[in-house]
Amino acid sequence: MRILFLTGNPHKLKEAKTILEEHDVEERDLGLPEIQSLDPKEIIREKLDAGRRLLAEEARSVGQTEQDAALLVEDVSFWIGETGLPGPFIKFFNETLGREGNVRFARAFNADRARAQCEIGVLLPGMGEPEFFSGTVTGRIVDPRGESGFGFDPIFQPDGHAKTYAEMTDEEKNAISHRRKALTLVEERLSKGKF
Repeated sequence: MRILFLTGNPHKLKEAKTILEEHDVEERDLGLPEIQSLDPKEIIREKLDAGRRLLAEEARSVGQTEQDAALLVEDVSFWIGETGLPGPFIKFFNETLGREGNVRFARAFNADRARAQCEIGVLLPGMGEPEFFSGTVTGRIVDPRGESGFGFDPIFQPDGHAKTYAEMTDEEKNAISHRRKALTLVEERLSKGKF
């Protein structure tokens, strides 16, 4: 199946292509607007709707009538303890506070636990509503360690592992990541042909 992954992030695309290797996964960076919400599914629905409209306009401009690919959008949340934050706002927390600031934020609330969550929405041609797939990894907030990775990777040490995401190789991280778990569920559903 042809899948358009609506992202501008080459790291996410690489991981998706590896896991969904039986399918034709293409990146489409449409510069989609991202609404602000604590509900990742609401964010994804809005992105998929915007992506569907933009792609339909693009298709009409070249004389095509219908998009023949599935659309895939993902959103990552990072939940610190029981604070209810930053969730989907992690990008803005990283830009504003930095990694050390996120650790200070966690400590201010006596929170040393965290949860990384990837929510994926898939919209097949002709579908009115997307189907959602979620992957979660729990772990600890630690002082920044490691230079690879991005976002919260240097301060997140998954349960059962001695390394932060940033200290892991791509292969190590991709084998256990929250995105891996969600994409694996997508692959299972695609392989059964039951959307």
